[in-house]
Amino acid sequence: YKKDGKWDLTLNYSKNESNAVNLGTNASGAAVDLQNLDESRVRRERIRHVVGQPLGMIAGYKHKTDSKGQKIYTAEGYPVATAGYETIAEGRHPVSAGLNSALRYKNFTFEFLIDVRKGGSLVSGTDYFAYSWGLQKETLKGRAGDLKVSGILDNGNPLSVTVPVDKIDDYYARYAQITENLVYDASFGKLRQLSIGYIVPAKILAKTPFESLSVSLVGRNLALLWSKVPNIDPESAYSTSGNSQGLEFFALPQTRSFGVNIAVNF
Repeated sequence: YKKDGKWDLTLNYSKNESNAVNLGTNASGAAVDLQNLDESRVRRERIRHVVGQPLGMIAGYKHKTDSKGQKIYTAEGYPVATAGYETIAEGRHPVSAGLNSALRYKNFTFEFLIDVRKGGSLVSGTDYFAYSWGLQKETLKGRAGDLKVSGILDNGNPLSVTVPVDKIDDYYARYAQITENLVYDASFGKLRQLSIGYIVPAKILAKTPFESLSVSLVGRNLALLWSKVPNIDPESAYSTSGNSQGLEFFALPQTRSFGVNIAVNF
């Protein structure tokens, strides 16, 4: 491309490893172990700083287990939640990266930007209600009487039961009340921007007042390349505050936009 073209590749990468070392003391002088931040809209989880862990942890209810890690259910087969909040996952992405490719061949240009986030998690308020109302795809299981539950009772006795069809709604409502069931790896890759342009040759502009003129078609937020979060945009949030990063509630995806850029120098 030395004669007619040029290709520039730019890679940006950053990793931010945080740790809550000291959260101060309370009124009695005792060390504070955790600091509560924003609470989710369903009021069953929140973001908090916890000493010894990364900043902005998602805390909520887990599925209760015994000392061997066996999950505990009611006699009807409904999942049992822990008595209180427990730390589940990191709500902030420690890794951010971007790849920008800018190609020029003769008077034509082609440029795109891929945006990447990795390592953070998200608790879905959308899925909380999707499970509760039977709108989540996973709730199809059991409608034909085929939802079998195996685990133990709270007293340690083994349990194996099939949830009756008329109790499926109750089962998934209980399932949704366990925060960790709604926490997803929010890592993603997006085609953030793409542009195709043309630079008007100088000889065409020789008899005009313009020194240079270029026209390009530009699109932003064009595609979600990969994600493990079902049903919603993994970049969803209901606040720009860092105190709520990792919480989601019926969020709309980012707007896809198209436009025309005209750059003129006189």
